[in-house]
Amino acid sequence: MDQDQNLEAQLVATQNFLKILPYFLGVGWFILVPVIYVFVTPIFSDSLFIKVGVTICFATSSLIIDIIFFKIMTRNVEIMAQKLEEESLEPFTKQK
Repeated sequence: MDQDQNLEAQLVATQNFLKILPYFLGVGWFILVPVIYVFVTPIFSDSLFIKVGVTICFATSSLIIDIIFFKIMTRNVEIMAQKLEEESLEPFTKQK
């Protein structure tokens, strides 16, 4: 019984984290773009077009990775909720 409550608490905490995760990823992405432009792109070239192109490539790949990470986390929470639901129903569905 205590383990079920612990699993429920973990699920609730993960669901709450999942609610604020897009904001963290979005803020991180907006911070990442200028940092890449200022610190990373001068290594490649001094040309403005190359700096902008490299920044766009890094920003796009970072955004895609963030979206994939969020989808994976969402799917993991759904699986966790399904397992918890199955475990909570299991004692009632067993034949004696």
